[in-house]
Amino acid sequence: MIYSIINTNVFSKGFSTIEIIMNISFILIILLIIYILYWHNINRKIAKLNRCKINLNSQGSIYTVYGKYNNTKLYKIKYDNTENHNVSVDCVCPPGNIPNKFNIKAFNTRTNKTQNADKYCNCDKYYNANKKDMKYSGDDFLIDYHTNKKNKLNFPDVI
Repeated sequence: MIYSIINTNVFSKGFSTIEIIMNISFILIILLIIYILYWHNINRKIAKLNRCKINLNSQGSIYTVYGKYNNTKLYKIKYDNTENHNVSVDCVCPPGNIPNKFNIKAFNTRTNKTQNADKYCNCDKYYNANKKDMKYSGDDFLIDYHTNKKNKLNFPDVI
């Protein structure tokens, strides 16, 4: 019996039109999935650099960035890109009784200079957050500004 299975030539048997259509559709589906993954990869790269995408995600020209230490959000810097150009820093660390002092760099859009501000927060524990250990999340151009320590902050144009 095994000898007869091995000797049977699979390709000598003809294919029906249904089998041919199924094989071609399977190959087309695989090619379509590859194309979609390729397109998504390109779209993700463009979305990081595109200022229009940043502007569509912002809420009324208010941009935020969070300072994080070991996946714990410690403070939030909020930039108001309307006529007022206000910058506010809020504590978002888990509340507690232990005082923490954060030296925060923020760009003042009125004077076009970077200023350092001390923010005092009462958190659940002491965070020894050095500048090197801090991670940032929020709007992409703000993350780039705070991570790379640039001198100027270029806000996207308001629509």
